[in-house]
Amino acid sequence: MSLERRLRKLAGESETVSPTESAAEREKRLAMIREGAEQQNEKHFREPPFVIAEDGRVTCSRDGRPVMASPATIAEVWFWEEMEAPTGLGLVYDEETEAFYNRAGEFALSRDFADLRGLMGPNSG
Repeated sequence: MSLERRLRKLAGESETVSPTESAAEREKRLAMIREGAEQQNEKHFREPPFVIAEDGRVTCSRDGRPVMASPATIAEVWFWEEMEAPTGLGLVYDEETEAFYNRAGEFALSRDFADLRGLMGPNSG
């Protein structure tokens, strides 16, 4: 996570619209997020991982954290699966960055993004 993004997140500005994002682009992005969240919710027998509000905003059911990009839906699910029951991929959790890294120290997974190279590449478990 970039320093600028982390600062925006801490300042509570993560839900603001990018100055370069048009209304149509924003709606398309939100539709993709909703679709990903709906797919993940359908797959879970327990509590669904996402809450989809009437206005279309998607948040994580665990802590109300807003989902801001479509890749974050699968990353969120995989992140909590790894936190609850490690998958045997040999991932190491770093509390400071709130992310998992493989045995070579390469980024693999956070709540926002999953890097398949780090998860399944030559340096994975």
